[in-house]
Amino acid sequence: MIRLKYNNKTFKIIDSCGFKESNNEVTFNDITIDFTGYSKEDIPFKYQKVEIIQNSKVIFTGYVETAKPNFITKKKKGYRELSLTLLSPLKMATLRTVSLIGTYTKKEAIRRILQPLLDDGFEIEAFNIEDGEITTNFVLETIENAMNNVCFKTNTFWFIDANRKIYVNSIDYLFGQPTVKTIDEKTNYEEIGLLAINPTIENIDYSNIINFKNVRLIYSQDNNILNPDIPYNDGDFPLLTMGKILKKRR
Repeated sequence: MIRLKYNNKTFKIIDSCGFKESNNEVTFNDITIDFTGYSKEDIPFKYQKVEIIQNSKVIFTGYVETAKPNFITKKKKGYRELSLTLLSPLKMATLRTVSLIGTYTKKEAIRRILQPLLDDGFEIEAFNIEDGEITTNFVLETIENAMNNVCFKTNTFWFIDANRKIYVNSIDYLFGQPTVKTIDEKTNYEEIGLLAINPTIENIDYSNIINFKNVRLIYSQDNNILNPDIPYNDGDFPLLTMGKILKKRR
């Protein structure tokens, strides 16, 4: 049984509780709870933490964006519902700000940037980056923008999961980990739950522009350079053999 909890109160979720996980975000649909017996004083405030619980285990943590009470008289007298729109933990990084000016070690700079989230109960689950220093100049910058800036300069990937766990890993560290999934021409897409990879192609000035969304492209002339555990066959790599110009879309 799935329930929603906040302020040490547990509520029954009406209908389904839908959410979607991707490689960089967890999104929720609006959640409606049985609010019978409660009053306006019990309505959660904006950005208040709520937990979705299944069998006494927290499976997702969200933050209230909007709360809409609905006092329904057609079902039975006194019956009430409350609809909640939730933000994911990662979205909180777009709302919290940080100021950081100076030169720091990479780890210290990242910890200082993440500190407002750590004060809110977030935890660093993984922290694997190389030694070195970085100079920052952030004044009331969102945590998301500050982290993206630092991670771009240090070749680092960061992510916050649905339970407020923060992962910060260098690209080199991630390349050294075992392959989670390999997708090639022999892959059975249905077995791995992948429907398709559909880039869009534009033809501009006698050249084809291929657009991918939410993709980090690592290019090398030799596949073994990226991961020596993946067999390399002549002609398998590179993916595109023509000349390439990579541009980051703004």
